Amino acid sequence: MEKRNRILIVDDDCGTLEMMKDTLQPFYDVMASDSGAKALSLLEKTALKPLFRT
Repeated sequence: MEKRNRILIVDDDCGTLEMMKDTLQPFYDVMASDSGAKALSLLEKTALKPLFRT
């Protein structure tokens, strides 16, 4: 099985978050969060290289 890159998507709009998750899941191991606080908690527990986009 091919190892895929992991990404974390953060958006407070659940519709946008789900759309981005559905779009990216075929290509990436997707983690999603609906708040910055939850995202920071996930980053503490997971080996991800942060890339910020606003």
